[in-house]
Order: sequence, then structure tokens, then C-alpha cells
Amino acid sequence: GDGVTLQTYLGAILRHTNKIISGEDVDPESGLEHAAHIAASCAIILDAKKCGKLKDDRILPKCYDLPNPGSPIRD
Repeated sequence: GDGVTLQTYLGAILRHTNKIISGEDVDPESGLEHAAHIAASCAIILDAKKCGKLKDDRILPKCYDLPNPGSPIRD
């Protein structure tokens, strides 16, 4: 599909953050710092939001007032 799903990149941010917390600084698969993966994921989210291509696919409790859960994130 066209666009970027928020949960994909939030999941990556959480996975890489957990690796840093557990004491692993470098991703053995890519050879890059986990912090670099976190920064890249943040940049992708922000760029997609700016371009109107971010799909907010979070599952939120009904108490949050979002008109369309799949709509782009509002400022």
C-alpha cells in the first residue's frame, strides 16, 4: 500500500530501545548502532506525517477522541 504505518516504526523503535536497555549497542544484523535505527525510524515517521503519508494504525481506547483511527496524526 501507499504510505507508512505508524505501528511498524513504533515497533522498531521499541525493539531497538529494548536492545540498548539490555546492553546491546550495535545491531548484529546490520552492524549499525541501535540508536541509528531509532533515529531513522523517527525521521521516517516525521517525514511521512509531513507528506501526509502516515497511516495512524494505533488501536486506541474509546476514551481518546480521534475522528478516524486510520487518519494521519494531528499536531
